[in-house]
Amino acid sequence: MVFGFIAFLFYRNFGQVQFNHMSRLTCLLFCLTLLSCQYFASTETRTENELREKLLEIDWNEVDHFPLFEVEDEILSKEEQLIKFQEGLLNRLDKTLGEIIFQIEEDINDTVKVDFEVDEDGFINVLQMEENKAVDTLVPNLLEKIKGGLKDSTVIAAEKRGIPVKIRFQLPVIIDSNQ
Repeated sequence: MVFGFIAFLFYRNFGQVQFNHMSRLTCLLFCLTLLSCQYFASTETRTENELREKLLEIDWNEVDHFPLFEVEDEILSKEEQLIKFQEGLLNRLDKTLGEIIFQIEEDINDTVKVDFEVDEDGFINVLQMEENKAVDTLVPNLLEKIKGGLKDSTVIAAEKRGIPVKIRFQLPVIIDSNQ
């Protein structure tokens, strides 16, 4: 825009001088070349600004699809996917812990929170378990037993904009010696 204005002033001030057509054409092409460079630079800047705005609009703390045990679960709503995944994981934990025989001297009915992670490849990793002295005393190595039971478990990974992403979550595990 600035170069176009300069070209206009140049042509206006020096228009009385007899330029041949080739000189005028050369001057015009030179000004257009300068204008086109500025146009492309502004397009690049505009594109970068639009990209920044789009990235700011994305909520990176939310996923579009939660991890799934079955492909058919993709048609469920996001909330239903989460519930179905949590139920599936708790069922696997229940089966794993149900197969382990614990030698417990006294009754226990307690809940511990376990932090899980599903990575981009769909592997379920047990990260940590909240400390609970009663559970730790009566059921030693519970965390290792949970990890062992889920070490080969895989699911369809969570997705954000069609890209598999890592997701962390926490589930309560109820330890009840009467069941």
